[in-house]
Amino acid sequence: GYGSETIASEAITAGVTDYLKKEAGSDQYTVLANRIRQAVRKRRAERSLRENEQFLQSIFDGINNGLAVVDSDLEIVRVNEWMAQRTSEPLTGRKCYEAIRGEPSKPVECPVEKAMESGTRQREETRIGTFGAPFWAEITTDPLPPDAADEKRALIQIQDVTARKRRERKLEKRERLFRALHEQTKQ
Repeated sequence: GYGSETIASEAITAGVTDYLKKEAGSDQYTVLANRIRQAVRKRRAERSLRENEQFLQSIFDGINNGLAVVDSDLEIVRVNEWMAQRTSEPLTGRKCYEAIRGEPSKPVECPVEKAMESGTRQREETRIGTFGAPFWAEITTDPLPPDAADEKRALIQIQDVTARKRRERKLEKRERLFRALHEQTKQ
């Protein structure tokens, strides 16, 4: 028989993926079986894609350093939990130099631009205070493969190295003390 607009509307609302008009003969069953197989494959592929995305996001969030993906306009497009939990404002959509360094304008020697242009890792140590209490950070910026629109991107990683800097300062202080003692014993 013929269906109605109401039945069709309910089917679409329920997530119908295809429609097959009733016909005489058994050929329609082969077509129906093929469409069911295609629909099942599509659903499995979508589920697999969602599961892979969740898995990759859990790895991204599980890294105990700050991670941010930045586009060619120097805007943050994605951050991990480490970054998100250390600020009261959303970071996505903000310029990386503003959100991470607290600078109002792009630095002359921008490590993100340099990484994207040269294709090489950029590394620096600096003191930053945009994530609560100021701390020493090692910031590495790596170029990423272009996205689907062929736009350049970079990954910024922030590692708190405050404890290491304290140890280095203690060691430098001890070295100065030993040098001074050594100079006094020469006399």
